[in-house]
Amino acid sequence: MLHTFTTSQWIPCPVGLVFGFFANPQNLIQLMPSWNSARVEESRIVAPPGFSVAGNADGIAAGAGSIVTISFKPLPLLPIRLRWEARISEFARNDHFCDEQTSGPFAYWKHCHRFREESGDGVTGNESPMKLFTR
Repeated sequence: MLHTFTTSQWIPCPVGLVFGFFANPQNLIQLMPSWNSARVEESRIVAPPGFSVAGNADGIAAGAGSIVTISFKPLPLLPIRLRWEARISEFARNDHFCDEQTSGPFAYWKHCHRFREESGDGVTGNESPMKLFTR
């Protein structure tokens, strides 16, 4: 069965700053609940050509073709960790990027982050249609 979930959030920062933060896979850990104990296990980053890295201090941006493997606890207090590998399938600077599961807990997963500047004083970010197929 295919499910779709969409949400959005307004962030009072310039679009380049917000996009730069989300484009850095190390920041994924900060976006997940702390009880997940998530960590990046491996990453093969393909840097996007000419990308300005405003918003991520270490200058990392995962462009199309990048592969990131994370591990996390699926439930609090559970001693097991799940591995999840995703490939960045689309990347358009300051507009959107999408990741697709190549291996992990779902039969299918595609997740897109979209960014839209609002009146020059903020951005509606992380409009994230997440499509997943469960077995």
